[in-house]
Amino acid sequence: MAPKIKFEAALKKLEKIVEQFEKDELSLEELTGKYEEGMKLINFCGEELSKAENKIEMFVGKKKVPFEECKKNDSPQVDTSIRKKSK
Repeated sequence: MAPKIKFEAALKKLEKIVEQFEKDELSLEELTGKYEEGMKLINFCGEELSKAENKIEMFVGKKKVPFEECKKNDSPQVDTSIRKKSK
């Protein structure tokens, strides 16, 4: 079984593939191979981001808010229901 690649390494590989595409120096066969590899990396990164998002959701206990909605608000949403108990 092959060792699992980390998110950061997958992202760097994906960036390198994009750079190769932008140089426009690959043959058609190389392009299709790199495209396939890139799609696998995109799927992997997307899954890893979803896992991370779900972990954060568990800790925070909040409903998912689409990224576009977060950008509209100037201030972050703060959960004021959790307060330190005074001794």
